[in-house]
Amino acid sequence: MYAVLFLVAFVVHTVQTFSCPSSNGTFVNPDDYRSYYVCSNFCYQLAYCYSPTIYFTRVNQTCIPEPPNWQIRYNLSGQFKSGGNSDTFIRQEGYSVYISHETSTTHYKLIARYINETHSIGIQTAYQLMNKCTVVFNVRIVATNTKAFCYYETLHPYSSKCDLPENYSGNYCKTY
Repeated sequence: MYAVLFLVAFVVHTVQTFSCPSSNGTFVNPDDYRSYYVCSNFCYQLAYCYSPTIYFTRVNQTCIPEPPNWQIRYNLSGQFKSGGNSDTFIRQEGYSVYISHETSTTHYKLIARYINETHSIGIQTAYQLMNKCTVVFNVRIVATNTKAFCYYETLHPYSSKCDLPENYSGNYCKTY
């Protein structure tokens, strides 16, 4: 049943077009607080903070480790039963999310980091015990409430495919 949930088509996160609110200046990117827009003569360029764990802040127009002007909206920490009656564990610490899930055939580990109040992105590995193959996924988690989220994954471009199709992607939503 857990694997069946991944057969649903992947939903792509769309980014809205940015318009400079003034001719020159630096502005936060509402889709990903680790980046910001630099406007010059009403033309913008997307710039990124120097590390994926650093966030742009409107307060002093710079990149800092802990954002003072926003907080994560929901707590996802908890545990639930997945397909095959095995447990999935979620631990949220600050702006980081860790998910682990083990079945008799595969061990899953995910590390993600919040990029705004409700979205986190990260990498998940799935180690298949029978063929000793490791698959790597790019993951987006959208927190929809406390202990509720939607999960979207695609194969990392350099991942082993193991027994997955070339264009594999999946998603599911969960409340626990």
